[in-house]
Amino acid sequence: MPFNPYRALLCCLFVLAVVPAAPAAAEDEKVVSNLELMTRLTGEVAEELIAGIPASANMGDVLLVPHEAADHYEFMDNVITRVLTAAGHKVYAVGAAGSHAKPPGGTSETVLRLEYQALHFDLAYPKIYRPFLIGGKKVKRSAKVLLLAKLVDTTDQSVLWIGEAARSYDDQFSYGRLGDVEVGTFEFTKPARSSASWGKVVEPVVVSGIIIGLIYLFFSNQSE
Repeated sequence: MPFNPYRALLCCLFVLAVVPAAPAAAEDEKVVSNLELMTRLTGEVAEELIAGIPASANMGDVLLVPHEAADHYEFMDNVITRVLTAAGHKVYAVGAAGSHAKPPGGTSETVLRLEYQALHFDLAYPKIYRPFLIGGKKVKRSAKVLLLAKLVDTTDQSVLWIGEAARSYDDQFSYGRLGDVEVGTFEFTKPARSSASWGKVVEPVVVSGIIIGLIYLFFSNQSE
């Protein structure tokens, strides 16, 4: 049978249409959970803030005061407490109502109040898409942590230092990994996903039509 380039091309298109694309293993091997990602970003921000506090502040024990009582502030309290403790400070978490808290009895005289506010604590999926007509979907992920902190002397309420620090991160991963990525009980670990659209309904119909058309053409050429 003489070589028919159109038939060869048709066969290639048929194979590409019916064989699923191989997963991007190298890309997905690096993906971390949302909880791990926000822990890392928050920790790096806290480390930068603490490193920026001048030695003249003579910071010893710390009253840690979040801007408000919320799910993500509870999480940040835990992360910042670990960073402060690792830096050699004793930490008292007094909650959002502690903006005028006094040092607990029996503490050192150098207790200061570290107040902080999350100007950005964002984790989102800007886009969930299919990079090719055939194949698995991808999830674009974007995260940002920006904290503003203030160190206050508890004796006279004077402000000793103000600083801010930020970290951001962007990546993407396979849609099938969402179950692994969204582990954890904090609300922010499960960002909203893109809403349903007509494109999600039409796309499978179009793909199915292309595959059926290719199969029909293939067997039509075979019969000839």
